[in-house]
Amino acid sequence: MRATPDAVGDLTTRARIRDAAMEAFAEHGYQGATMRGIAAAAGVSLGLVQHHFGTKDGLRSACDERVLELIRFKTTAIDAGRLSDPQVLSILISMAPVVQRYVGRAMVDGSTAIDDLVDQVMSASEAYLSSTWPDRFEPGSPRTRDAAAVLTALNTSTMVLQAHIARRMGIEPFTESTVRRIGQATFDAYEAIADLTASEWWREVRAATSPDPTGA
Repeated sequence: MRATPDAVGDLTTRARIRDAAMEAFAEHGYQGATMRGIAAAAGVSLGLVQHHFGTKDGLRSACDERVLELIRFKTTAIDAGRLSDPQVLSILISMAPVVQRYVGRAMVDGSTAIDDLVDQVMSASEAYLSSTWPDRFEPGSPRTRDAAAVLTALNTSTMVLQAHIARRMGIEPFTESTVRRIGQATFDAYEAIADLTASEWWREVRAATSPDPTGA
């Protein structure tokens, strides 16, 4: 696995423009953001933005690719058993604030591009479930598809709701320290859920609400 994804810490003009675009799209939405505003935020001319990306759609494509880059890097780290590597975690956390803010706004605004992106993440989640628990999540089954869709929604909800989460925590949203704190809270929540799913109460409620009378 590469030590870092492309453009991590990259201060090239193209990367600076892309990062400014991600901030602008997150703050103003795709419709509200302007090429001139992005150029000003990046400290370059409008002509240079057009030279590198052509149009606002080209800029958004570059932003979407940055999101996919983070996903690929994380997936590779998981496959290599390196997700707990301090260097890997440092890279992921440093990339997370701007990416999460961009994705959170894009999911609320909606677009074909973000729909495709979410579909890719859901497909990756589906593959993960099938490869990790093949007896429970049969490849291609409706149950696996549904579970992957819900799992993706759970994992991305903190992007959409981060301003509310941070307000409750009394901290600023979309910072590295906030990403770390939400991560710790997520671990706490999932560990509590693991205890809950092992309880007799859980098995009774699951059986009662299952469309399959066997509770499967």
